[in-house]
Amino acid sequence: MPPTLTNKTRVSGGDVRDLLSVAQRHFQQNELLEAAQCYFELTRRQPDCFEAFCQLGVILGRLN
Repeated sequence: MPPTLTNKTRVSGGDVRDLLSVAQRHFQQNELLEAAQCYFELTRRQPDCFEAFCQLGVILGRLN
């Protein structure tokens, strides 16, 4: 089952750019699970978002 966005990662309005910004912020703060949730949601909303797929790969690599 895919991860769902927690209250901490929820973005009002559902704008893809806002969600990307939230994901990047989580990643920079080493909040990898929250970042992964955001990037996963980005891939669902915008399947051609190359950055989201790349960052998910980086996160999965860090988490083993």
